[in-house]
Amino acid sequence: MRHCYCTTVWKEPYIKRSSPKSQCFLFFQARPSVELVHPRSYSLIMTRLWMFRYGCGFVRFTHHNSAVLYASKAHYDDSIRYLSVHDNRYLRYFKGHRHRVCCLALSPINDTFISAAKDDTVRLWDLKSNQCAGLLRTKGIPQVAFDPSGVCFGVAYSEAKSYKHHVKLFDARRFEEGPFISVSLPMTGSADSEIAQLKFSPNTKHMLLSTYDGSVMLLDAFDGKKIRDLTGIVNTQKSELECSFSPDGEFICAGSEDGRVLIWQTETGRVVHELGGHAFPVSCAAFNPRYLQMASACQNVVLWLPDST
Repeated sequence: MRHCYCTTVWKEPYIKRSSPKSQCFLFFQARPSVELVHPRSYSLIMTRLWMFRYGCGFVRFTHHNSAVLYASKAHYDDSIRYLSVHDNRYLRYFKGHRHRVCCLALSPINDTFISAAKDDTVRLWDLKSNQCAGLLRTKGIPQVAFDPSGVCFGVAYSEAKSYKHHVKLFDARRFEEGPFISVSLPMTGSADSEIAQLKFSPNTKHMLLSTYDGSVMLLDAFDGKKIRDLTGIVNTQKSELECSFSPDGEFICAGSEDGRVLIWQTETGRVVHELGGHAFPVSCAAFNPRYLQMASACQNVVLWLPDST
């Protein structure tokens, strides 16, 4: 693969793949601001949105082209905000968490979304109401994700006391009945190795579970059992390095602390390609869901295209 575009940003950039109805990447920068960039023209198509007062921890596209969800990064405010990109106006506030929000996941079929925070709680919301629709308590800092069908969602957390990672799958329509699948996986690193990310593959066959010590595990989405470990990532500083499935679910990409971007084949777990060029830890790598393209970010955001050969 070859890089086709590179731009310098401020520290801790965040890349969110295209919204369901648009063709934009969402770049998060810790300056803090949000930028919308077209993946083919590489130019800004919307005004940069500044968020000096509350900061910006996580950004998610909604099903509405002109609105996003984002979590505050300020230590004195743990609210989630529903922001109109058109006029930079807050449409709604979602309050309830008592510590910083560490994950947001939007349902692919409706306006339901889930938030997870460092107060060891998971909350369910609807964009049409600022009232919390459900509350789940965990024994560690959770990460959440919806499956592509929107029928179920997963909750993953690490429990230092039992030295295990826990993955629980809930029916989104009857979450109050508890998980229909609950799996515990032994930790492979230190006891403080927390879950960094949980993701479902687009073909609904697999889940990705990554930790802050550089472990990446491929799980079966039907029973939660571990299929294999994906090796090669360096993460001695325990940074948050995001992983991503390709749109067909056949490949997985992830950044590494040493500036590499690794691409694995899902079926075999074999590293099929390594991309270099980053001078700092690659905090995020993501495939474009529409075009044959990939993006990676450290202090620079780089867009990649496959070689013509």
